[in-house]
Amino acid sequence: MNYPKSFACHFIGVGGVVIHDSRVLLVKLTYGPAIGKWLIPGGLVDEGETLQEAIVREILEETGISVHPVGVVGLRSMVRTTDHLTDLYCVFLCKLECEGQ
Repeated sequence: MNYPKSFACHFIGVGGVVIHDSRVLLVKLTYGPAIGKWLIPGGLVDEGETLQEAIVREILEETGISVHPVGVVGLRSMVRTTDHLTDLYCVFLCKLECEGQ
């Protein structure tokens, strides 16, 4: 893809930390360079989607679990060496939808 030099182009991803009964929700990757690794669930933000909407969708897609984001616990920004695009990643603390209601 060709991107205009005068504008920054970004990949924006989200991850979710879900802790319940002293256990942390992890998913095992089944594709890509990190195949077989256990990570927090997450993925890329879709066009027209907020960060909060993205993490709720990603966790539901990957685990079937409904959550609501409580707040941001981490933010990472880097420039990808492969294509020099900015890669932003926002990590949310999330609670189970049924928890605390």
